[in-house]
Amino acid sequence: MKHRFEQYDRCPEELTESHFTLDNLDAIFYFGAMFWREASPGCKETVAHEHAWYEFHCVKKGCLEVKTDEKTHLIKANEALFIPPRVYHNTRPVEDDTQYIGLGFELVCNKKNTAEQLFQAMTSVFSVDNCVKLTKCRQLVGISHELLTYANKGGSPDRCRFHNMLTTFLFQVYDKLHDSSTSASSPQLPAETAPDMRNYLLDYLTSTKINNITLEELSQKIYLNKKQINRIVKKRYNMTFKQKQIRFRIENAKKQLTETNLSVDQIALLVGYTNLTSFYKAFRQIVGVTPKVYRNQAFEKTEEGTKEQATGK
Repeated sequence: MKHRFEQYDRCPEELTESHFTLDNLDAIFYFGAMFWREASPGCKETVAHEHAWYEFHCVKKGCLEVKTDEKTHLIKANEALFIPPRVYHNTRPVEDDTQYIGLGFELVCNKKNTAEQLFQAMTSVFSVDNCVKLTKCRQLVGISHELLTYANKGGSPDRCRFHNMLTTFLFQVYDKLHDSSTSASSPQLPAETAPDMRNYLLDYLTSTKINNITLEELSQKIYLNKKQINRIVKKRYNMTFKQKQIRFRIENAKKQLTETNLSVDQIALLVGYTNLTSFYKAFRQIVGVTPKVYRNQAFEKTEEGTKEQATGK
């Protein structure tokens, strides 16, 4: 892991940016009065604004009101709000003794490293359209306040601790958002996912890769939860992932039946079925006949076509 400060000749309290690079991920954190603040008693409502980066607000004490065009969020002690880029919002402490911290950051893919797994994993979870309320964030609130403490110290050990805590902070936010998106009780799911992730998914849906992979395995491989995958498949094909997988397997089986001499059972295994009964049932439901009947019909049509060509019809 590499860390660097934007300006090496200044102490942390004068910094406006702090960068760190982990694997292929560049994270940029914004500090200063505009981006990093701890509200004191009597703070007033901020003017509605937007950012080009992610913003994270966590409440240590009291209650914070965050208004957007879509909704008004009430964030209580040990809760937080994740705000995506380009969302107009303003904040207002509800109680006089409210204390909260706001932090801005963005993620950039490190072009020097062609492996993009970490960047894709992060952005697939962070790419939400609307604000996400996170609960039970006591540890994140504690880290945020520690960051304030070490950001104002200039010694090398403190800088090292500071950046280690930034890394911890980033991954804890990731975990919270990921848990929020995969929880059955959570209504928050990204309306759109990162384009690269969609491309990976569509690649699986239109190739033989889909034959022998479960929805759970695919979810782990392309960093999208099962609900996101089903939503994308439903939007494009008007069916679930499982339905799409079955249809692709059967179409592949039809091709094998007409173009190879493999037995029906061998074809069933080739297209991803370990249960032969399930294969026969799915084939008949979609095609209307059994695999053997389909093969015989296809063979008869081929013979008829050959005879017609031979007779000049």
